[in-house]
Amino acid sequence: MYTRVLLGNLSLERCKFKKDANFTGFYFDSIARQYLWQVQKDYSHGTGHGLGFFLNVHEGPQSISNKYNEISFQKGMIVTNEPGFYLKDNFGIRIENNLLIADSNEDENFFCFENLTIVPYENKLFDLNFISKDMLNYINNYHEKLKIIIEPLLEETPEDLLAKEYLMRKTEKITF
Repeated sequence: MYTRVLLGNLSLERCKFKKDANFTGFYFDSIARQYLWQVQKDYSHGTGHGLGFFLNVHEGPQSISNKYNEISFQKGMIVTNEPGFYLKDNFGIRIENNLLIADSNEDENFFCFENLTIVPYENKLFDLNFISKDMLNYINNYHEKLKIIIEPLLEETPEDLLAKEYLMRKTEKITF
């Protein structure tokens, strides 16, 4: 189930959308849920919410939810991306990233989501039978970016060496 949640998270993150279409989070919600819906599963919360408008955590005006919201996504907004799966009285899985709505580098008429989160995905939980080569390349590129950002911040202290070992292990390139 971790892989299904991750694919929903990454599918949403990879969206590009026209600036003049005035899309709200309502239009993106099913993108994150699709992999769970394929096996008749879902989660009961919204997929995302605004972040930092008044320096609070759960706030609008923007959100990603199956409930309609009239607030169109605009450049500079931050929204969370947090699909999940929960098995009652057993465990839960939620992958939560913060996304910045930014101009697409590919086309000036489009927005994209830029992932602001710099935490590796749990590669031990990947079901490689379910991840496409394209998505695996995307994950590997994300993990490489994390190493470039985080590794220079680590020093030679015992704690930082432990953190570096963890970083290298969790961001190791994954192949089929």
